[in-house]
Amino acid sequence: TDYITVEDAVHIYMPAAFSPNTDGENDFLKPLPQPLNGFKSIELKIYNRWGHIIFESANPATGWNGTKDNSGASGDNYDVGTYLYTLSALDNSGTVHNLSGAVTLVR
Repeated sequence: TDYITVEDAVHIYMPAAFSPNTDGENDFLKPLPQPLNGFKSIELKIYNRWGHIIFESANPATGWNGTKDNSGASGDNYDVGTYLYTLSALDNSGTVHNLSGAVTLVR
């Protein structure tokens, strides 16, 4: 798990793996904890192995569910594997925090 720490022990964590298999656990990749208190804005981007953005959101509560259009429609699933992410978060003091890493999609 990667994380950002800001003043007053505010943390953002990104899971190292998630399993979007509709079992109700770890079905979405999103920054934790929810809600993200102490931050004014956040931008999450997910990239495939060729560096193309396949998901992006400015809403910290909206996570990626491993599908191509994020609707969960069957047949639109991305393959099991490793994907890259970037996370940019603006805290309440106006400081921008950047985090990047890899996440494994498992089913």
